[in-house]
Amino acid sequence: MSISLTLAEQESGVFLTSQEKAFCKGVAQGQPPAIVAKTIGLTPQKLWMDWMERKDITHVLALLKHQVDQFMGVEVTRELLNTMLFEAHATSATSMEKIAAVRELGKMNGVYAPEKKEITLQAVTKVEQLESMTDAELVERAGFDVTLKNREPVTIEHEA
Repeated sequence: MSISLTLAEQESGVFLTSQEKAFCKGVAQGQPPAIVAKTIGLTPQKLWMDWMERKDITHVLALLKHQVDQFMGVEVTRELLNTMLFEAHATSATSMEKIAAVRELGKMNGVYAPEKKEITLQAVTKVEQLESMTDAELVERAGFDVTLKNREPVTIEHEA
């Protein structure tokens, strides 16, 4: 959920510092004021307690609480989302925005055929299968390409 501090500031005529905005937003979202204050680096404790009593901050907090309360009772349905997408399409400023709205409407309403993806699994079920494979088959199964550039055999010495 996103609450609009800018809208609350405009409605109240109060403009807050970035630290005050962070404080108000955290408190409006239900976090304890002491934790919000500590998170934004507000010390000492008396300072945030004073903020909770300031008229400008309490007014913005009341407006933010009203915004939160408005969204709490909203039930999101397919019909509501369709209406919102039609409105977004109608008020789109660019053709890209219109296309995006149309695409979302199509997806939401099942207009497009579902994409079918085939997955092929080649699983080795027994150790005996691995043991019976040639080195070339094992290398291929591991996904390596070991073609020689000059087609000459390579000797690898290993001390045991």
